[in-house]
Order: sequence, then C-alpha cells, then structure tokens
Amino acid sequence: MKEVTKKRTSVSSSKIASILNKSHFKDVVEQWLLDTKQKKASFTPTSIQKMEMGTRLEPIIKEAIEKYFDTELTVDKNRYHHDEKDYFTIEFDALDHKNKVVYEFKNTEMAEKHILEQYYPQVQFAMYIIGWDTARICYLRNGWDLGYVEIKRDENFIEHMVIACDYYWHCLDNHIEPDPITIDRFVSNIEFYNHKENRGDVEATMAEEDIELLHDWGKLKRKINELEIEEARIKGHFAEKWGKYKDDHINYSNLEFERDGGYDIRALIKDHPEIDFTKYKRPSSVYKRQVLKYKLPAEQEEVRVKIKEDLV
Repeated sequence: MKEVTKKRTSVSSSKIASILNKSHFKDVVEQWLLDTKQKKASFTPTSIQKMEMGTRLEPIIKEAIEKYFDTELTVDKNRYHHDEKDYFTIEFDALDHKNKVVYEFKNTEMAEKHILEQYYPQVQFAMYIIGWDTARICYLRNGWDLGYVEIKRDENFIEHMVIACDYYWHCLDNHIEPDPITIDRFVSNIEFYNHKENRGDVEATMAEEDIELLHDWGKLKRKINELEIEEARIKGHFAEKWGKYKDDHINYSNLEFERDGGYDIRALIKDHPEIDFTKYKRPSSVYKRQVLKYKLPAEQEEVRVKIKEDLV
C-alpha cells in the first residue's frame, strides 16, 4: 500500500457496490457516467445534510468506539493505492494498527442487515488494499444507538471483485461504457450474493409426522376462520351501541377517536413529476411468509354445510 501523490479518477472503495451492480443508489453505468464527467452528481438537501452530519459525527463515533474496545485508532486522511494496481485507491476512516483492524464509520438509519449488505464490498476492498483480515463497520443510528458489524476477509469476494474492478477500470481508462451483463457474470461467482437467492421453488422435505401436523394446522385454521366470522357477526350487533359497559367479567367500550391523516404519496408523485422519488426510497428488505390452504375431505365438507343450513 502506497500513498497517492497524484490525484486522478480511480476505482475507490466507496464505488465498489455500484461497480458490482449491488448498490441501492446507483448502478455501474451511472457510476461510469459520473466518473467520465458525462453526468453530474446531484444530491437533495436532505442527502447533503445527512452527509455533512455524517462527517461531523465521525470523531464522536471514533471516540465512543475507542472507549468500547479499549483501543486507540489512527485517523489518516491521506489517500492510498494498492501496491500493484495504482488505480485502486482508498481513504480510511480509521485504522487499528495494533490489532490490524480496518474501521468504517457510518451515521445511518439502516438496520444491521442492510448496513452489512451495502458496505460489505467497501470493507472487503479496504482489507484487500491494506492486506488485513478484519474490518468493523461502526454505526450511530438515530443519534444514540451505537453498534458495529465485524467482517472477516472474504477471499472469494475479493477474487471476483478484483476481476470486476479491473474490467471497470479498463472501461474507464478507455472511455468504453461498461456492460452490466458482463459485470453480473463476474458477480455471479461471489458466494456472498449467491446465498441470497430466492428459495421459493425448493420442494420442502416433509416427514410423515410433519404432514400430520400440517393437517392439524389446517383444521385449526378452519376453526379459527369460523370463529372470526362468528365474532364479526356479534361485533356488528354492538356497532351502534356507543359508550362503556362493565361488570364483574366484561369490560366493553365503543368510542370514537380522530387521528391525523397520512400523506397521499401517489397524488404527490403525480402532482410533482419533476421530483426523483427514488432518492428517498429505503433499502429493500427480505421477509418470509408461510401460506397454508386447507380443504376438508369431501364427506366432512358436506356434513359441515348441511349442519350450517339446518341451523339457519
């Protein structure tokens, strides 16, 4: 690792997620357009304020982290480049030379999962440049929530990241627009991203006791559904009975409240097409949803319907 003596456009740590087509903010082509001065970076007042506050809070985060880990961090605002690839450059937030740990500071609203996903490429690049094996992304969330994510050196990630970044530099140096499909092909070899693939089409392995339990669950859901219908019928009966009632066993109330209305985002977007609302979009999140649909055997379904008709 050597100090940069001549300033020039380079492949820097903050661009890695974009170069790999994995940034929430811009893709590889937009990054190239910015680097080749064909497009100007534009920031909203909110974005500018966030960046300014992030810079101001870095010393505070550093001090808090030093106290937490009982260590001394070095802040060096010089820019460095890789020993062999001088077009790979970085400016570190802080370094722990004693324990050989790279530190990255973030003032953020993101959950740890999104912090890891967004900044994993940046710290892997940092570890590649300096040759160390550990990095910590330390964050201050909502002005008070101090935390960190520790990340180990990922040789698989680094190997294919370097290939993608070399390709990007070739495009940048020769003024050739990078091909996102080529980038995606390089990135397809990175295990960190591959484990996030959708598992929805995988056939579940079920033992006999699992299948029996699914049937029990299905029957239970049917009972719950019937109880919810019955509750709705009774609740509707009391819909116009305002006020409160209480005895030894029941505490009932039917009161009316007023709450502020929300913003009609669709109308706002329609009325102001000049605003780029993607700048305000939060990171995507992954969630799980279990779905169970249950159908009674034909003979039981007939009995249930007949009994219901008799009651009516």
